[in-house]
Amino acid sequence: MRTAAKLAWQYSRFYLRQTLSIFFSILLAMALLGGISSLVYSGQSSSRENARQRGGDWHYYADADEKMEDEIEKHPKGRGYELKRVGHMETKAVIGEPYVISLTYGDGDYMDIMGRTLEEGKYPQQQDEIALDTYTISNLQVEKKLGTRVTLGEKTYTLCGIVKSRPANSGEEMIAFVSEDTPNETGKTRLYLRFDEGKKVYKQLEALAAQFKIPTKTLKRNNELTAYVEGTLPTAFLYIIKTGLQLPEGKFTYILSSILRDNPGTNGSAISVVLILFSIFIIYSIYRISLQKRISQYGVLNVLGIGGIRLFQMMFLELWGIFLIGYPVGSLLGNLAARVLYGRFSRVFTSEDAVPGSFMADTDSLIRNFAVLSVLLVLVSMRLCRKLVKMNLMQILRKNPAKQRSRKIYSLKTEDMPEVLTKKFMFERKSVFVGILFSLALGGIIFLGTSYMTANTKKNNMLTMKADDGLGSDMLLYEESNDLSQVIPEDTADKLKEIRGISKVLPTSYLLGEIPVKRQDFEWLTYFAEIGVKYDPECAENISRRNMELYGGRAVEDAGGDFRLKTNVYGYEPEMIGKLSDYLLEGTIDPESLEKENAVILQTIMDGQGNYDGLKIRPGDTITLKVPKDQGVPEEVYKFQSGEEWYREKEFTVAALVNRTMAKTDFYIGGDSDCLSLIFTNKQMKDNFGVQGYQIISMDKASASETNGVEKQVREAVSSVPRCVFKDYTADIARENTFLAQKMLFFYGVGLILLLISVLHIMNSISSMVLSRRHEFGILRAMGISDRGYMGMMLKEALRYGIYASLVMAAGYVLMRRFLLYMMQKVYLFVMPQEEVSMWLIFGLTAVNILLSMAAVAMPVRAVLKDSVVEEIRR
Repeated sequence: MRTAAKLAWQYSRFYLRQTLSIFFSILLAMALLGGISSLVYSGQSSSRENARQRGGDWHYYADADEKMEDEIEKHPKGRGYELKRVGHMETKAVIGEPYVISLTYGDGDYMDIMGRTLEEGKYPQQQDEIALDTYTISNLQVEKKLGTRVTLGEKTYTLCGIVKSRPANSGEEMIAFVSEDTPNETGKTRLYLRFDEGKKVYKQLEALAAQFKIPTKTLKRNNELTAYVEGTLPTAFLYIIKTGLQLPEGKFTYILSSILRDNPGTNGSAISVVLILFSIFIIYSIYRISLQKRISQYGVLNVLGIGGIRLFQMMFLELWGIFLIGYPVGSLLGNLAARVLYGRFSRVFTSEDAVPGSFMADTDSLIRNFAVLSVLLVLVSMRLCRKLVKMNLMQILRKNPAKQRSRKIYSLKTEDMPEVLTKKFMFERKSVFVGILFSLALGGIIFLGTSYMTANTKKNNMLTMKADDGLGSDMLLYEESNDLSQVIPEDTADKLKEIRGISKVLPTSYLLGEIPVKRQDFEWLTYFAEIGVKYDPECAENISRRNMELYGGRAVEDAGGDFRLKTNVYGYEPEMIGKLSDYLLEGTIDPESLEKENAVILQTIMDGQGNYDGLKIRPGDTITLKVPKDQGVPEEVYKFQSGEEWYREKEFTVAALVNRTMAKTDFYIGGDSDCLSLIFTNKQMKDNFGVQGYQIISMDKASASETNGVEKQVREAVSSVPRCVFKDYTADIARENTFLAQKMLFFYGVGLILLLISVLHIMNSISSMVLSRRHEFGILRAMGISDRGYMGMMLKEALRYGIYASLVMAAGYVLMRRFLLYMMQKVYLFVMPQEEVSMWLIFGLTAVNILLSMAAVAMPVRAVLKDSVVEEIRR
């Protein structure tokens, strides 16, 4: 081993240029790997802490009686579990006027767990005291001042504390905090459990449930936080594979979704795997070129009795010695660069609304990556040594074991010998030729793939921001009610349009409807839990009691086997109808045609694999829509089980299918993408159903100089409208737009670094290829080829490399694009991944490939021309 180490050291010193090439490839690759691993780790840490702030620092909650509460508080630590905190919360009452507000008592642990710190004042101690957050205070339109009198329902309270609010788009109900001795009218008591995160949370949960005889199904988890602290029972990998293979379709999609989409920590591991494979490919390619120069020397050593094991030791020790220096230096540089990058672009690595934390080096990943790469280097050394041992002595001494020398005479058929030699040299070593083409193309493929993914990620985030997150406009007014008669009057909308600081007002009307669907037109029988329970008993867990009580469920199966599906019925302004084009699946969207033909747009349903074919309704089909006869019907009519005199029916032609709505309400059957929705214009809603007033009004602000006092004017305009809630999304939208811009810049930067690493490999490979032909080039020069002619011949070869590599790049990008499109559509469920990279970018990368090839050839050719012909022939 000592002799092998000495020989490895001598070879590293003698072939210093190749050693430096390997070192810098390892340095750059490890900098990229270590830096990105730490960036992703820091981002996940920030997302975890943000989940605490957004949903609370708890893992599970349990609806408890007094006995359970006493037992848990007496035994916070037991066999297999340790509770760090137990938050106690009681919902004392829920009032309906002026808004739906929960009167809640929370002890000190609950307030801390939920991040409900007091900004001013104190927590209520008396039954006539109350604490509110700024959001609730502003909607109640009371003065934000301690001592203010606040009337809720039939009782008046004194404002004694102001509690920290949550983000505008958190969707939280209004809460008023009251004293502990306030009478509990609901009987609801809840315990929020925070376990020791130093141990697996799901195992502690199982131990606690066994200790206190609590059915685990009754415990509800904080999904966002438990995803980062091993709070959910991990699904075994083999079980995922087995379940996926048993599915009638979508097997591969299910497996990928379970591994990647449903586990945020897996994505970082997947990125590390890709970067490790890329790094080992570069190291292998450069080291293989270095070994080509020593084949004859290794052959001599083999003849002298040094066997394969000793050769393997030499190769591995040389490679691993360079790796031992390059890995820590590269990781250090990568983490230093990542720290700077994280400070400027931290939101790229966190969830969209996360509050970034401090940068954290992922030491576990550094150790794990070192071990994995060391094992891979062993495999690389074994592979190269095996190839060497298989050669016979003549192959080794000839230094070109690829094929036997050809005696074919080319000058009998052509006089253009430079052309013949160009092709001859290019294809002489097919493995080298393929390797150079792949290296030239790889950087471009990665860069194009990154550009394609980044462009679609940006578009997807913008579309979900507008549709799913409700950030399609700067400000929003909506009716916090599930009573169709409670609306924002039309004259109020007209007043809003007159406010100077508002540039756009887009009102939305609403009705609840039902459509009949034939059994053969609805394939996903378990999609709606209300009817799915008949076919899969596990669907019972997903049935919404609220929807069943208020609306009879979202879906009903008739005696004949057909179905009746509840649907939201929206009325949009023409401008908002036009914006639905971004979410178009089939058909055409034209507000004028909708009104002229009295047609409708259908937001269809989607399964967990991004498919939209469960409901067989297509553009051109006719649907029958049933709605309440007017907006003043009793709420019992919303179940669509009353007499026909309470409803009106009408047929409509479906003009288009979309996968999202814009403005939406969550106060009826729900506004998520798993609900059906029909979209008309507001004029159609009035003409067909006599709808008056609006449920939602979206508003955009004018320039910053004109928006002073806008919020006050809006509140004054709706002050007489009961249950009208106002939200200002300006800060949330600005934050999201900054995040998107930073994300684009980061991913382009990563693609550029990968391209630079590929460039290092290309320069080394082509230079080695040119310099390995010095003997042949010396003969050509002796035969009379001029320096200029020789340079032209080699540049022509380089031009062909660039063109061939660009063709490989284009083909590789097409394949990568198909894979990325599949991942975006089926695994990560992007809304509409349709963005394409610019053709100018492809042309630009083609030019880069050609220029890079010519530069990589020109530099070693100039070195060859500096030597004399005799020196070249002797090589």
